[in-house]
Amino acid sequence: MKEILEEKGANKVVLADLSREDFAESVEDSFRYGKVIFASSTYNMEMFTPMRNLLMDLNEKNYQNRKVGIIENGTWAPNSAKCMKEILSTMKNIEIVEPTVTIRSTLKSTDIEKLSELAEAILK
Repeated sequence: MKEILEEKGANKVVLADLSREDFAESVEDSFRYGKVIFASSTYNMEMFTPMRNLLMDLNEKNYQNRKVGIIENGTWAPNSAKCMKEILSTMKNIEIVEPTVTIRSTLKSTDIEKLSELAEAILK
């Protein structure tokens, strides 16, 4: 997704791996930028725990006035997008852009097309 956004002219794209990087930095970056794409795998029919923790923390800190995109991954029953949308919908002035991208297990060429559509929508 980072490469797609850069190819489409995004000036600065920051990528964060919530499992490996400083959580506070991810919170800070979420507030620093007006457009954010949240991506999470489905884990126990929820979003992956670090993403849930980030979104709950942003909610507690009154995260608002942002344009966001959502990417989910899951093998047999992707559900993380629904979970992310539930939390984001409680926040003030959060615009969730479409399409929501679902990747089933591994990235396929059709997924790249959807990621490209999402990139165009978030950059508008």
